[in-house]
Amino acid sequence: MRRELLGYDIADRIEVPSTQVVESFTFSPGHSRKLFLSPYGVDLKQFPLRKCALPSDPTVLFVGKWSYQKGVDVLVKAIKAMDNVRLIHVGAIGDAPFPNHFQFVHHDHIPQWQLTKFYHMAHVFALASRQDGLAVVLCQALASGLRVVCTEMTGGSDLSRLHGLARLISVVPVDNPEALRHALAQALEDATGKTGVAPITDSEREALSWRGYALRNLHSLSELLPNRSLGRLSR
Repeated sequence: MRRELLGYDIADRIEVPSTQVVESFTFSPGHSRKLFLSPYGVDLKQFPLRKCALPSDPTVLFVGKWSYQKGVDVLVKAIKAMDNVRLIHVGAIGDAPFPNHFQFVHHDHIPQWQLTKFYHMAHVFALASRQDGLAVVLCQALASGLRVVCTEMTGGSDLSRLHGLARLISVVPVDNPEALRHALAQALEDATGKTGVAPITDSEREALSWRGYALRNLHSLSELLPNRSLGRLSR
């Protein structure tokens, strides 16, 4: 901890990926003034936009450890309250039991580069976490063309402030199964074309890329170095 705090003292900028991380610096006003919030990016080639047909059954995807920290007990209640909706889970089973129920399908943990096939099998991505920094799976899901429903503790609110992404992200309170169910139902309506919400565009995907992340950081650096040109680095 002492070593980490000394690093913050030396730094001119402290980059953090989400509001939750910003709030963890409230103990130190001096360090808080140095914060620069920029959500992480993803490799767009590894997570291409879905081009295949959507499944016939309304499908929700969750990628991550099946645990109480990820709010899976709340997610289970929300899914069970919805007719004809199935949930696909990809990841390890943690401290919460996985439902023995026809609406729930489990797949073991797989390498990240294989996740895209699951992103292409679902309409909506759900993350009901009680605690997260920035869940990169949200970026992966959005880049793949999914609507996202997440809690306020996942970084989803910060992603919604990136170029054009707000319409694709629904943020709900922690530990609220009914709010989660309602948001999932609305997102499924959007994803199946029953509403007028447009799919993600190429420029919006670019905001989720590592290049977009780098450009945000370069802009922050340019504020520290007003007499230096960083233009050639942004090309």
